[in-house]
Amino acid sequence: MIVNLDRRPREDAPEPSAAVSGQPSLSPPQAVFQLPARPDLVRTARSIAGQVLTAWGLDADDRDALVLLVGELTANSALHGGEEMLVALDLDPGRSVVHLCVADLGEGRPGAGVRSLPDEYGRGLQIVAALADAWETHAIPSGLQVLVDYRLA
Repeated sequence: MIVNLDRRPREDAPEPSAAVSGQPSLSPPQAVFQLPARPDLVRTARSIAGQVLTAWGLDADDRDALVLLVGELTANSALHGGEEMLVALDLDPGRSVVHLCVADLGEGRPGAGVRSLPDEYGRGLQIVAALADAWETHAIPSGLQVLVDYRLA
């Protein structure tokens, strides 16, 4: 996996602190970027991920599915997580799987989040489960980390 903050990352994984806030590290097949955890920046996270995935030459269907995954997970982080959110994408050497990590960084916001009708929220992890080949969550000191494996078509 790319960046597993509660375990030692693999040898060639980028250090989370090496990423410049809001700017992807474009050294394919990996990219890491960090943004303030704000709902209005979810669009920015999707846009950066889309640019990275396009640069890697992924087809439109895979790119769209991965951008949707980034959007759902960063929306959750922005609504429920810490002050910052880290997004890491890793294209495996065989170009068959993209590993995605979204992690909360900074102090959590107890009770933060949007309280509304069930019809408006609550489908994000169902979408993740439907699109991902595998996914898991880990509690980390700064909040929560979600790891996703997405098999390319």
